[in-house]
Amino acid sequence: MKKIIDWTLILLIFAGVTLLGNMIGYDIYSWAAVPGILVLIAIALIGMIMEEYIPANIPAVGYIALIGILVSVPWFPGSDYVVQWTSQVELLAITTPILAYAGIS
Repeated sequence: MKKIIDWTLILLIFAGVTLLGNMIGYDIYSWAAVPGILVLIAIALIGMIMEEYIPANIPAVGYIALIGILVSVPWFPGSDYVVQWTSQVELLAITTPILAYAGIS
């Protein structure tokens, strides 16, 4: 349970920095991007939990990619909302804090 709390806190920190970068760099204000950020956090968190508890030798990135694909295909219920919300979050606004963290570590 402690791992899940730690992952959630880290993802929330990345979400805050991403929202700030989204606002400064792309003029997409935080309230428009918050639902997309929350969807991305949920997908990442579910994928990391699956990697931890499913006894297959699949990395978390694989689970995260599969979940992301499944929730965004047109036949998935609510996929229109997922695509609409996540389109408000720019890719470079996401990669900047992740690459900064990787560079520091």
